[in-house]
Amino acid sequence: MYARVITFMIKPGTADEVAKRAEKSAVPWLTGQKGFHGMHMIKVGDAEMIAFEVWEDKATFDASRQGVEQQIQQIIGDLLTAPASIVEGEQMAHARGQESHHGQCTHMHTC
Repeated sequence: MYARVITFMIKPGTADEVAKRAEKSAVPWLTGQKGFHGMHMIKVGDAEMIAFEVWEDKATFDASRQGVEQQIQQIIGDLLTAPASIVEGEQMAHARGQESHHGQCTHMHTC
């Protein structure tokens, strides 16, 4: 598995809008990409968010690289206060706990 972590510095108070736009545009695009396994978006503070993506391998990740950067600019470029920071690497460990489903599931995570 291969992973990408994207840090977004956003205009204060726009996290809900970033998540809404990601749900509407980024999620359908990502789920259509070969080798895409999943994504989690995390609100770190009032002006920072992180997206964590998992891909089958480096080859499928590399095939998506340019598209992801274009998607970021198209979807939330007007809400960013700095260019997105992207780090990537091979997944070395994985743990999965018991899942509890409280409320409705969204496209942003697997139910």
